[in-house]
Amino acid sequence: MTSKLISCLAVLSKEEWSSFRKYLLMKTGEESDNYHLFKTFQKRKSKLADMKNADQIWQGEFSQMSQKSFANLMSRVTGWLEEWLVFFDAQKHNYQQQVELVEAYNKRGLYTLADKVYHKILKEMNAEEKESIERDSALASLYKAQYYSDNPIKYALGTELLEYVVHSYTNYSNKQSAIYLAELFNWGEIKHVDFITEKKRIDHSINRNELPLAYSLLLELVSKKEATYLYQLTDEIFNNNIQQESIIHMLVIMYSINYYLKLFNKGSIDDPELLIRLYNYAMKTGALFTNGKIPIVRFHNTVNAISTCVPQKDCDAFIEMWADRVSAADIESSKRVALALSHFYYENYSKIVPLLQGIHYEDVYVKIRSNSLLLIAYYEEGEAYDDVLINHIFNLRRQLKRLKAKLSLRTFHAHYNLCDFVEKLAEISWRKEGQLDHTTYPYLFFRNWAKTKSSAQ
Repeated sequence: MTSKLISCLAVLSKEEWSSFRKYLLMKTGEESDNYHLFKTFQKRKSKLADMKNADQIWQGEFSQMSQKSFANLMSRVTGWLEEWLVFFDAQKHNYQQQVELVEAYNKRGLYTLADKVYHKILKEMNAEEKESIERDSALASLYKAQYYSDNPIKYALGTELLEYVVHSYTNYSNKQSAIYLAELFNWGEIKHVDFITEKKRIDHSINRNELPLAYSLLLELVSKKEATYLYQLTDEIFNNNIQQESIIHMLVIMYSINYYLKLFNKGSIDDPELLIRLYNYAMKTGALFTNGKIPIVRFHNTVNAISTCVPQKDCDAFIEMWADRVSAADIESSKRVALALSHFYYENYSKIVPLLQGIHYEDVYVKIRSNSLLLIAYYEEGEAYDDVLINHIFNLRRQLKRLKAKLSLRTFHAHYNLCDFVEKLAEISWRKEGQLDHTTYPYLFFRNWAKTKSSAQ
């Protein structure tokens, strides 16, 4: 049976389940098999992430159907779900919806109605205090919708409407090109690719004199990697000069955080107050959120990043402040894992074991990360945990093999190699002789910790 429907339903929020239900009832009745299938999945929504196919649902709830009939039922509901996904997300882009309405009126010759919507959109846009690239895109589409139609407005305005089409498009294109150029620098550095041809091509299309300050500073930061541009860009953020909930707002926050960490690692900046302020601002404005919550893995990665740059009291305060905004069924367990990560990075190994014992894990990545933390904690705590350490290495290896299909190869090998590294490290410690080089492992989780152990021998 197809798993597309299950995969989509597994990630829906409470609000989205409710919205899809209403949409579904516009297509079918409450007594239909379609709705019965929806309710069956809804009752199992907390278990859908682990459900590979719908065979159990078919055999338990729809056994009167042939396999082909049930597959058709699944396919039909999947089609409606996909329609709803587009409809649901479109509601969040009000301007674009209204532009499409202008196009629809123009196609049907309802020019008076089209013009009313057109002027309404312009009035709303002009009332906005700050620009955004989403607004610019919609404005370019709006002028285009009026000009490339039989609407008499383009004759009434003479050449003016065509000028609006060109100016709005070039304004939008200029900003979008700046965003793409910034990402060529950023992603190129991450992936060790120069993107020389792409950078030259897109750079020639940018008029830097017409870029808003935030875009200009963003390009300076990613290309020159100097702290002065980071400080200027964060001033733009904190002074509320960028439209919140816009793409550029989210991007400048993420770039600012990422380039702070890069500059910190190079020794070019050391301002923990700025980093904490950036992360708190990112949380308050939802820049790190998905559907109103921060994904659990992203939250733990955030703790990881913060712990390398700020005192532990600030890191732990961040965890306490935002733990309840994590997308997790068990908030307390998620918080304990985050605190254990904090203790690991600040080398308080004795506090890790009590935090992670008896925890329920929803996410496989969180599960293996936590067990890797325990692995290191058992080793660091010495003789008292020698027997536990041996058993834990064995169990973690078995766990990794069971979960291999759900993990990327890099993640699997990085954790499996950690088991091997700690096992050999323990043997060296017990024998009081030998050496171990972390660089022999192409993939290794908690490599910085392993590096300190290699150099300490």
